[in-house]
Amino acid sequence: NNEWAHVMRNYLGGDAVWRADSMKYSSMKAEEYDPDFMDYGYVNPVYVLDVFDTLRRNPEDYPGVHEKLLRASPGQYLRRNLNDEYEIAQKYGALEEFYHIGGIIYTPNPIVVTVMTEYLHYEDALMGDAAEMLVNYTLELDKRLEALIAAQEAQPQPTPTPEALPTPEVTPAAEPVVEKPE
Repeated sequence: NNEWAHVMRNYLGGDAVWRADSMKYSSMKAEEYDPDFMDYGYVNPVYVLDVFDTLRRNPEDYPGVHEKLLRASPGQYLRRNLNDEYEIAQKYGALEEFYHIGGIIYTPNPIVVTVMTEYLHYEDALMGDAAEMLVNYTLELDKRLEALIAAQEAQPQPTPTPEALPTPEVTPAAEPVVEKPE
């Protein structure tokens, strides 16, 4: 919760240190951050996606974090409609009018996702529906890609004949220079 987040920020050295350290996990340039990121820690979708993609690519660099996110909020948010069909690492954030979720849905080709809402009263359902739609869409794309690859592999490839191979250009060797004694 937000109270523990403030305790953690103080432990790490305060808000300014936390913000500077947290910017390391995103590809965003300093001028791309919302001014409220510096004042209130507000994040945007690019930042959240970058953080979760960093975790997806390098879970061993963050011992314990990945495992905790895999257990977070059972049956809620990104897990709401998907139940236990896929592993999902997720973290919600809430502050007054904002309700956000970020996560990784481990389909065969993992999906890094964030859903950010403001002034809604059905965030959990919206996030669950969005996760389900993304999974269905991704799985359909995977099927289409597999079919395309299979069709390409099924086409016979012509075997090159010696006549079809390019003839290498032969450069004549230079005549050896024989020096005559004077």
